Parts: sequence; structure tokens; C-alpha cells
Amino acid sequence: MVAKVVLSLENITKRYPGVLALNNVSISFLEGEVHALLGENGAGKSTLIKAVAGAIDIDSGIINILDEVKLFSKNMRIKATFGVCIGKKIQKINTGDLIVI
Repeated sequence: MVAKVVLSLENITKRYPGVLALNNVSISFLEGEVHALLGENGAGKSTLIKAVAGAIDIDSGIINILDEVKLFSKNMRIKATFGVCIGKKIQKINTGDLIVI
């Protein structure tokens, strides 16, 4: 069985005044895959996720979801249809639960 591409990013570029946050980023995600986005502070991780979720406009490139929809800018209707959102979980650690050996 051939895995289906569910999300592809093609040449995504995002600029802020004085900063090139994303420079022609391209990647594809296959159905069933799990990914981690790692990088130094300021590497563009959050900017990339915000672009995929439609929370920010990109300057150029294509965000393709399920080979049907291409996103060039913010679009609430598309985000709602495909369930695209940004989630952030803040977890408190109870130091009483830690075991020191």
C-alpha cells in the first residue's frame, strides 16, 4: 500500500522586517507518520507551524492539505473544514512526584 501525502509545504517563505524567518521550506508528511520539529531559538519552528495553521500569512509558497486545498493566506473556513489548529499544552511538574536516586 502506498502512503498518501496528507500535507505538503512547497517553498514556504516568510519575512518579517529585517528577518527572513522561513526561506523556501519544503517538506511532505505521509499519512500515519509522526514528526518532531527541532531547532535552535529563532530557527522558524513556530513560524512554520503558524503558517500551516493559517495563523499568519506567508510571503510565497504553497501549503497543500490532502491534495485538495492550497493555502496562500489566512482562511478561517478552510481551517475549520480540515480541523487545522495550533495547540499548546503547558504541563506543570509536581516536584513531589520526582524520584531522585
